[in-house]
Amino acid sequence: MCVAFSQLRVSNKYVFVPEKVNWRDAQTYCRQHYTDIATVNNQQDNDNVLKTLANENGSGTTPLIWSDGSKFTYADWEPGQPSNNNNIQWCVKIYEKHWNDQDCYFKFPFVCHLDTEGEGAERTH
Repeated sequence: MCVAFSQLRVSNKYVFVPEKVNWRDAQTYCRQHYTDIATVNNQQDNDNVLKTLANENGSGTTPLIWSDGSKFTYADWEPGQPSNNNNIQWCVKIYEKHWNDQDCYFKFPFVCHLDTEGEGAERTH
């Protein structure tokens, strides 16, 4: 994956990456360059991710159980979600400011999380 740093949008502790990849590739990219794929634990985190996404169509995917090991204690589901259609929808995409469960193999832009000491800068290899 090759993403120009100028294409990345940093807001608070989140970075929007416009390249469309599946969840596994997004997680790998986030862990290599930042801290991890975004984790949303409360309304403020959700608002900050939405602010990072700005007016983008679609969003990144995040696991139903956060990849950083934290408990899934906050949710902002679309009405009728999560549906886990055919028991394969284990990731989340943001659609119209609310969450919708999604198959992890679909490709979307995504949001990475920055730890506090790395905020505002991409990690070096």
